[in-house]
Amino acid sequence: MSFLKACMYCLLCYIGCIAVIDLAAVLLVTLLPGPGGRRLNGQAGFGSKILYYAVWLVAGCIAGTVYSAGSLALTGSNGLIRKQPVWIFILALVFSILLIAFFYSMGEMLVPQYNNDYYVPGHAYMTWTFFISFLVICLLNCMLSKKEEQVI
Repeated sequence: MSFLKACMYCLLCYIGCIAVIDLAAVLLVTLLPGPGGRRLNGQAGFGSKILYYAVWLVAGCIAGTVYSAGSLALTGSNGLIRKQPVWIFILALVFSILLIAFFYSMGEMLVPQYNNDYYVPGHAYMTWTFFISFLVICLLNCMLSKKEEQVI
């Protein structure tokens, strides 16, 4: 398998992971109570901004795990990626930079937060939380896969 073809497989895996896990997190955020919300009996609700950050942090970690595992499985026949799995992280970093630049160009992340908008890419800080956790987990998985291959 050529390196370009392996990059295309990584791009497909990236788009799939980001899209599916982002949609799942959006559904979860939609179902969670809003910060400062009230229950039906008038008492304070359980909503918190920290809860939204936790959702996007976990979503980023899951997306990073699925992307790195899927990319390693799809590009297993490529010798360069098999010997140096850090290429999967480098591709994820490039794809993430391009996607965030696209979000900025579309005006999605120009304001740090909107009223009750805790979605990725609508909220800049939530978006950064998602992508940083995605990249950190992806890097850790690539480093661990390199160590596993050296042991074998």
